Amino acid sequence: PILMYPESKFGRAHFYSPVKRIGPFYIDTFWFNIVIIWLGTCFLFLTLWSDVLRKLMNYIESIKLVRKEKNRG
Repeated sequence: PILMYPESKFGRAHFYSPVKRIGPFYIDTFWFNIVIIWLGTCFLFLTLWSDVLRKLMNYIESIKLVRKEKNRG
């Protein structure tokens, strides 16, 4: 299985695959993983830099839940 090429065209591959496949292109697994790590790091940096987490928490706190009260009596 180590020398098999992946069938998925979206970067998914079996364990110890020598390459990842994106569409018709084959990319070495090492470089594919490096690019994914950098993309994730850049995404998290931009999230922190633009203060998205605080804005999301403020938005969630501003939503008022309406509770239906039962008619008593």
